[in-house]
Amino acid sequence: MMIHHTWRMKKMGRHLTRLRTNRGLSLLAMSDETGIPVYKLIIIEQGLADISLLTLNAMARALRMKMGEVIVR
Repeated sequence: MMIHHTWRMKKMGRHLTRLRTNRGLSLLAMSDETGIPVYKLIIIEQGLADISLLTLNAMARALRMKMGEVIVR
């Protein structure tokens, strides 16, 4: 079960990185928009940390997207 969870975290991290870079946002700009420290954004994008719904919602708002649009299926 843990392997599947780790794979999903990495997939979500890659997806969030793509969304952020496609919108031309640097990690620093995303941090400024969300209030999430850069170091936390880095570990989320690397798939090394779980992401809370509050964090995901803040990232979605910074990306000008609905939360459901940023979730990887």
